Amino acid sequence: MLAIGLLRLLPFFDTIHTGQFFALVPISIIALSLYSAIFFLPSRSDESLGNIYDFLHIFGIALVGYAIMEIVPHTSTGWSLLGLNTFLMLSIWFYVKVSSNIISLWTIFLTVVVFFYHLGRIETLDMTLGPVIIQLSSLALGTYAIWYMKERHELGKYMFIYAFVLVILITSLYVNQITDNVFVVTIYLTILATIYLLLGINNNVAKYRTI
Repeated sequence: MLAIGLLRLLPFFDTIHTGQFFALVPISIIALSLYSAIFFLPSRSDESLGNIYDFLHIFGIALVGYAIMEIVPHTSTGWSLLGLNTFLMLSIWFYVKVSSNIISLWTIFLTVVVFFYHLGRIETLDMTLGPVIIQLSSLALGTYAIWYMKERHELGKYMFIYAFVLVILITSLYVNQITDNVFVVTIYLTILATIYLLLGINNNVAKYRTI
C-alpha cells in the first residue's frame, strides 16, 4: 500500500515549483504519514519486510526533502538552509525512536548532506545582520538535532563529534566572510580553545582539554 501511495504521489511532486508555499500543507501531511508509518510499524520480527518499509520510507522522505528545496527560494538570505535544517530536526526526532540499521545509515547520510550543503553555500550568502541571523539559526537547529541524537542513538556520539567540527569550521568561515580578516578568525579560534581549556580544567574533563 505504501508503494502504491508513493507512486500515485509522484505526479504531485512534479507540479511543485519555487514559491508555491501552500503546497507545504499537503507535503507536511505526507511527511507525517511517512514518519508515522515507520514509527508504528507493527513488527520488525520479519527483517525483509522491515527493510522494504525502510527503503520505501527513505524514497518518500527524499521526495519530501526535494519538494521543500524546490518550494523554498534559493536566495542569499538562507531560507533554504532554515527549511532543510528544520526537516533534519524533525527527521531525527522520529528516527531515534526507530530500531533499524537502514534508517540509521539514512540518518547519517541526511546529516552529512545538510551540514555540507550549508558549508558549500556560505560564500554565496548575504552577510548582513538579518540574513546571518537566519543562517545561524538554521545551523543552531541542525546542531540541536545532533545533540538530541547524541544520547538517544548508538551512533549519536560520533555524529556529535562530526557536527562539532563542522560547526567550528562553518562559524570560522562566517567570521572570515564578515570581517574579511584572517587574524580575526585566529582570535575567534583562540577564544574557543581557551573556553574549552578552562571548561576542561574546571570540570576535570579530559576531552575538553584535548579539544
